[in-house]
Amino acid sequence: MFMFLFLLSAFVSGWISASVSQYQNVEAQPGEDVTLPCINISKYDTQTFWSRLVNRTMISCVVVIYSSGSKFTVCDGYEKGKFEMKSNISTVFLNIKKVDSSDSGLYYCGFVIKGAPILTTIHLKVNGKNAVFFSFIYLQRISLYSRSHLPRLSSPL
Repeated sequence: MFMFLFLLSAFVSGWISASVSQYQNVEAQPGEDVTLPCINISKYDTQTFWSRLVNRTMISCVVVIYSSGSKFTVCDGYEKGKFEMKSNISTVFLNIKKVDSSDSGLYYCGFVIKGAPILTTIHLKVNGKNAVFFSFIYLQRISLYSRSHLPRLSSPL
């Protein structure tokens, strides 16, 4: 559990860099419910999380599941009724209810497997005409830098 919280803190703090390998486009309108997909590549019981980029500088935890079969936890600063995390054997989903332009941005789905995060990046754009997901899957090594502040994470229920 400590390793997961440390890796999630490193990810949420922006200590992890990324590379891109593929993308996907999807359309939506303001007021619609949107589902962000993330391929579930883990064969093992692992912690799974969704985060998003805030103010172009900070990554903030949105929801986390600490083990399969457990309930998801909405992270501090996010509305519990607006965000929901679900999964099946092949995909992990982030459902966002009644999207508006403030929901636009980069979202990250992550798994911690053998101490290394495996991440999917999805760019959600909400406007009057289109919403676009750019889904990028990559295996990432962690680069840690000294920081004096780690974000506060919600504990499991």
